Parts: sequence; C-alpha cells; structure tokens
Amino acid sequence: MFVIQEGSIDIFQVNEDITIRNVEVFQNKMKSFLIDAEQFLLLDLEHVEYLNSSALGIIAHTAMQSKQMDKKFVVAGIHPLLEEIFTIVKFSSFMRLFPTVEEGINYLSNDKSN
Repeated sequence: MFVIQEGSIDIFQVNEDITIRNVEVFQNKMKSFLIDAEQFLLLDLEHVEYLNSSALGIIAHTAMQSKQMDKKFVVAGIHPLLEEIFTIVKFSSFMRLFPTVEEGINYLSNDKSN
C-alpha cells in the first residue's frame, strides 16, 4: 500500500486484499491519504480481490469525509467481484466508481479542467 502522484491526482495503490490482518494498517493509511492529498484522490483497487466489511466502511467514510473537505474521491480498478459487492452496498449512490484506473484518472483530469 503506497501513494503516488500523477499530475495533481494522488493515487493510493492497494496491492493486497484487505482482511482482519491488515485492516488497521489500511485504515491508518487511508486517513493519511485523505489528509495529505491535495484535491483529487483515487483509490486504486486493481490488485485487490477481497475487502472485508471493515474495509468497506473505511472506504465509505473516506468518501463522505472527502466531500466535507471539498475533495474529489473516486475508486478505480474494480474487478467484477468487487463491483458486485459495491453494487450491493450501493457505493455508486455516493461515490464515483471506475473499472479501470485510467478511467478514474481521466474523470478527475476532466473535472479539474472545469
């Protein structure tokens, strides 16, 4: 789990499934990501196949907090299994979701030019 920058977009790349063993690390890194990022945040789940319920809560909380902080937060790199879970919990009703990281970056890049 690490953060990179692509232009003015901060990208938090998660390179492992989030389980009970590492959910606390994920939570702490997400808090730092939200605070440290400028305005455009992308959570990259391209290498993630499983998120436990606590991780889902952390993502939802980050999405809500980012709106309060006037930051744009999107989730990208969503595989079909994660997409199904995100549909069940209705994440798309309060955050933008993209199947690829490139689509998420394009969305944020177009948003910042408006």
